[in-house]
Amino acid sequence: MKLRFLYTPKPKQFEYKPRFYKPEDEDKLYKKTPDGPGKSTREAYERFRRDAVKSKNKRSQNILIYVLIILALLYVIFVM
Repeated sequence: MKLRFLYTPKPKQFEYKPRFYKPEDEDKLYKKTPDGPGKSTREAYERFRRDAVKSKNKRSQNILIYVLIILALLYVIFVM
């Protein structure tokens, strides 16, 4: 391994080249709704919260099932 004193590496180049760009498609994504421009954002947030609550409930159900299985195994081991 060579020893390099006072060596500074060159910065890495950024070479991003977009494949295509369609302004009309971008306008469709950010169109304004009658309720205001943030309606789609609000709907996405509500959907995210609903999914988060469902996944939290699912996790708690899974934990309950695991606890019941462990209790059943302990009962079988110690009682029988």
